[in-house]
Amino acid sequence: STFYQGGGGWKQAIITTGDKPGCTASSSATGFCYGSCTAIEVVAQNTYQRGFAQLYNSCTGSASHGAYASFDQVYGAADFKLQNARAAPYCLYSQSHTSPITSFPPQGNCFGYFPNEWMTFQIHVRTGLRVGDEFSNSHVDMWIAREGKPSEQVFSWGPYNLSAGPVAENQRYGKIWLLPYDTNKDPNQVHPVGYTWYDELIVSRQKIADPK
Repeated sequence: STFYQGGGGWKQAIITTGDKPGCTASSSATGFCYGSCTAIEVVAQNTYQRGFAQLYNSCTGSASHGAYASFDQVYGAADFKLQNARAAPYCLYSQSHTSPITSFPPQGNCFGYFPNEWMTFQIHVRTGLRVGDEFSNSHVDMWIAREGKPSEQVFSWGPYNLSAGPVAENQRYGKIWLLPYDTNKDPNQVHPVGYTWYDELIVSRQKIADPK
């Protein structure tokens, strides 16, 4: 229930560029080693502390979109689906701006974070053919499950041109950062300590069965 002052919302996981052979502490400036902020990254974030996971692509941007491009699907004349695979009454930008907020059931259908229980998050990234600085016609899916319950799809995003970075760098997905990191969070705010525990990380080419 804590609202963290100053930040844009804590990042939950960053799927990003893997290091290359030759990566050492002394070579970190030569392109062998990659940090968390890269062209190809796909990030799950509690954006603006709305209380549910959203996705965005890239720390640099590319030909068809800028940096930090949110997976927000246009809905109607002036609204957006913030988790675009949710069924009616959807997960809408407008619901996060009502008083009280109506993002969650029964008024809305955003799949939120639930404290003090194990949750399962599964993200599928399928890259398309590289065209310039993008992986054209790519697709990203995300499923979330509460403890002891089946997964529900929250994102079906594509076809979409994921950023690929400069051709010479040949960036490939190969690293996952697990973290609660909140850019520009106010370090002077006094608040209770929050914890995030991780039980398993599975990397697979096939959809993974829900935990039992």
